[in-house]
Amino acid sequence: AYSEILQQLHVVNNFSQDFQGRTDVLERVRHYIQGSSKQPLVLWGEGGCGKSSMLAKIVSESNSWFSSRQCIPIRLVRFLGTTPDSSSIGPLIRSVCQQINYVYDVSDTTIPTELSQLINHFKRLLEKATVDKPLNIFFDSLDQLSSADGAHSMSWLPPILPNHVKFIVSTLPGIYNILNTLRNLIDSQENFIQIKPLGVELGKTVLKAWLARQHRTISEPQWALVHERLDECSIPLYVKLVFDEIKLWKSYTKIQEKDLAKTISTSINKLLGRIENQHGHILVEHALSYITASRAGISEAELEDLISLDETVLNDIYQYHLPPIRRIPPLLWTRIRNDIPNYLVEREADGVSVVSWYHRQFAEVSHERYLANPDERRVYHSSMADYYLGIWAGHPKPFQYTDNQRRMFNIAAAESEADRKVPAQPIIFITSDATATTSTTSTVRYNLRKLSELPYQLIRAQREDDLYQHVLFNYDFMHAKLSCMPLNLCIFDYESALESVNDKEVRLISDALRLSSSVLAADPNNLACQIIGRLLPFYKTCHKIASLVDQCESTGLQVMGLVPAFNTLASPGGPLVYSLEAHAFAVYGLEVISSGQSLLTVSNRFIVFDLSSGDIVRIIDPKIEGIMTYLALAPDQRYCVTTTISNQYIICNLLTGDFILRDCKLPDGNTTKTTSKLNSGQPTDPFLGAHASNTNFVLWTAKMYQVYTNKGIHF
Repeated sequence: AYSEILQQLHVVNNFSQDFQGRTDVLERVRHYIQGSSKQPLVLWGEGGCGKSSMLAKIVSESNSWFSSRQCIPIRLVRFLGTTPDSSSIGPLIRSVCQQINYVYDVSDTTIPTELSQLINHFKRLLEKATVDKPLNIFFDSLDQLSSADGAHSMSWLPPILPNHVKFIVSTLPGIYNILNTLRNLIDSQENFIQIKPLGVELGKTVLKAWLARQHRTISEPQWALVHERLDECSIPLYVKLVFDEIKLWKSYTKIQEKDLAKTISTSINKLLGRIENQHGHILVEHALSYITASRAGISEAELEDLISLDETVLNDIYQYHLPPIRRIPPLLWTRIRNDIPNYLVEREADGVSVVSWYHRQFAEVSHERYLANPDERRVYHSSMADYYLGIWAGHPKPFQYTDNQRRMFNIAAAESEADRKVPAQPIIFITSDATATTSTTSTVRYNLRKLSELPYQLIRAQREDDLYQHVLFNYDFMHAKLSCMPLNLCIFDYESALESVNDKEVRLISDALRLSSSVLAADPNNLACQIIGRLLPFYKTCHKIASLVDQCESTGLQVMGLVPAFNTLASPGGPLVYSLEAHAFAVYGLEVISSGQSLLTVSNRFIVFDLSSGDIVRIIDPKIEGIMTYLALAPDQRYCVTTTISNQYIICNLLTGDFILRDCKLPDGNTTKTTSKLNSGQPTDPFLGAHASNTNFVLWTAKMYQVYTNKGIHF
């Protein structure tokens, strides 16, 4: 926890030093911090517009905005995507809870592990803030959060903050629809601040400050060219790229128009070209290609392994000597990374730290520069697929000597082979822990990197046979992925494959997994009996499905002894797509919400399902006795109202999950329940329906109707 905080403060220091201008934005944020607003504040703008620097400056300045000497403001800052613990919603919220526990000296430091409980715990911890110890939370780049666990739905962000809490976030527009989601969540438009380009003069001021820190300057003719370029584009990312270029200029060098790129993309291309010239074109191109070709980044150990399997790079490095071990020297990659420190970041993916591009513009330019050719792109993806398949683990890989090496070292043979010392890639790692007694316990750990990256790489390498054999129709792979990842990620592999090839058997497996979603979510060990029970009719006509069924009847018996002898379950291709099974009692109300993406259902709880995957998005439990009977949804879908068999009504905020539970009052002030022995606990005049508008709702019985505001106030 301490290392995470130190890393985040280091990022604040890097981003905020030499910050210039934008006093209007700082003033608006100061008014928010000092004001009475109880909703989060959103900074938004195009990529590279300076949101991170702005937020870092706010963090560094915010303490001075509290005038009272007795006041000790707490600043809690996370630049999302810059560290493993700030890249996905679970570790992020957990680390924040740990920090709040420490600074507010919370006695009960137990933090839930289940996500919905963790989020509720986080929201309760915010109430620890006091007038003498206000809490200011800063989350930069919400778009850098992994989409796993519904992070982009913003359900974890409290729209109404407790007293003495301020929450400032930043995001890109148009990415994952986060900004529009925040606009639905936060009512006040004053709480949205757009970060605009710097402008020419402010851009020059920033450049002069950066140059002064490097003890450098440029001549007036050179400034004239810089002024001309800033007049065309003054986005902070472009200004930073201009600085990376002009800090290398000599004062006596005659500058030409071509010496300073006009756009961000051409500036990035120039930067990459300069890195290639400095460290070797082949090494840089291949290293950055592997990073760009990865699904969600690549660890530095994986990158060194991949380059050590790349004969083109090794032949270029070892032109003048033969290494004792045919691997890349680790220092070579370290030098490259040190020259682009602000553009590559470490983040968490599949339980490890991976390196990836921080700015989307770099990823796009890198893809266009290195992976635009389809044949070359397939080669990189294929090499990465071989690595995750573990083909060369413990086996020497053949290579050819260059003509220069054969002459220089007097080598007669044209070919040789060498062990590259790359690790094996089993699906499951099993470690045995021997105790003091004779018993031995085994610890199972899934190879999340292989389970995540291998399907992605094989699909893009267009290696269909390997994809079918090792992933899509491989029982061990399917069972392992279902055991450690959400079902929707498993189905996504099949959907991605269908985008490249229209294969009937792939579609059948995908549909069978959807039909079995509720059973597999409860216990992945049911995979074998679900596959056999649903796909047995296709055994004779579909050879890949036949192979999978055979694996289920052999390998599957290790975890599940129940094997259907006949087609006992609904097969894919029929009217049933999948069943949504989460309610313990009958469902009495449902509504399609979120533009057709989700389904709201009510029984004794509110449960929202994702219609594309069948996954549960949210569970709201009002802990009522009995069940809900009628459901009415407001047209703007911000809230709904339901009635219960006990003549209670529940107003539920669908954005936050907050709810109000009340008994229905008769005009004389009594409730509509009766306490007679003949009808104990049952309402004498039960509800017969409900209807909601954006601001009010109406409930009615056979004898009366009542109108309320959406806050539960009776007219």
